[in-house]
Amino acid sequence: MKGNSLFTRSTPGAVGARNTRLAAIAAAVAAVAGFAVLTPVQSASAAPLGSTSTVRLTDLGSDATADLQYVGNQSIGNNAAGNPNVRTVVLVVHGDGRDAAGYADSTLKAAVSAGKVGTTAVIAPHFLSEADGHSGRMYWTDGGWKIGDPSLDSSRLSSFDVLDRLIARVQDGRFPNLDRLVVAGHSAGGQFVQRFAAGSDAAGVDEYVVANPSSYLFLSSARWSGSRLRELTSSEKSACRDYNDYKHGLNARNAYMDRVPADALKARYASHPVTYLLGTSDTSRVDNLDTSCAADWQGKNRLERGRNFFSYEKSVWGSTPSGHRKVEVPNIGHSWAGMVKSSQGTQALFG
Repeated sequence: MKGNSLFTRSTPGAVGARNTRLAAIAAAVAAVAGFAVLTPVQSASAAPLGSTSTVRLTDLGSDATADLQYVGNQSIGNNAAGNPNVRTVVLVVHGDGRDAAGYADSTLKAAVSAGKVGTTAVIAPHFLSEADGHSGRMYWTDGGWKIGDPSLDSSRLSSFDVLDRLIARVQDGRFPNLDRLVVAGHSAGGQFVQRFAAGSDAAGVDEYVVANPSSYLFLSSARWSGSRLRELTSSEKSACRDYNDYKHGLNARNAYMDRVPADALKARYASHPVTYLLGTSDTSRVDNLDTSCAADWQGKNRLERGRNFFSYEKSVWGSTPSGHRKVEVPNIGHSWAGMVKSSQGTQALFG
């Protein structure tokens, strides 16, 4: 999928075939899951894509009794008109503060800088928590949305299922010239995207961008000790009994992540195109860093943990998967706005 440059993209002639194929896949996935993927009832129109976003609601199927709140510059509701101007879709997942609007707006500003705002749809699902106003909308526990747990409303829909359905939705034919689909997240959103990339088998994603997460899903029981990767001793395991439990490891996974065996999760993750986007100044022990013993076995801070995980991949597969890359952003700390508007961030999202 990727060549000598950071990304290669499908040729314009392949776009129609891509969407026909993926619309069929989306319908098949929906049938298996028991929900409907509806094609837009209005014909595609050349509506301009703006650089500002709007808070919106959409339903995600007959089994979703509450609506999903999201922020974007393009409607993806069931009855929304298609848009042939859209060539890139970025599904961006917010951080721990759940500032979906801020994440959408920063991503749109990056699209402006890249000269792509007129052809980019930015969609930021808003994973509301118990602390937010959530009447009639899906909501999760404060920690549960980050790792794919079920929602607390009567839908009981995993936050990872939500993203699966959004991925299918944007490929249902409403964007006939879609050329690039990116799933990105920063901080807690980066945690979300990294784990989702292991658990999901959604088709059509061209890049998963994992930016400055607090921790990673490790795919074996080995951990870092200084510069050495090794198994924990018995006494170390006793001192940190849940170090290899989900979300940090593969034990005691939730229902979504336990749908397939651990080996299948490893294979899926290796097959997906993943860019680890790391700010070289993201070295603080604050900013909501996970300081549990399980997380500290991955490194002291976000930058160290990202570098460690990328190096760790070789121990899992023997070599770094061909679609996985580490890209460091100089002099940027824990900031999605700084990361996405950097030249490295713009290249990761828009190619």
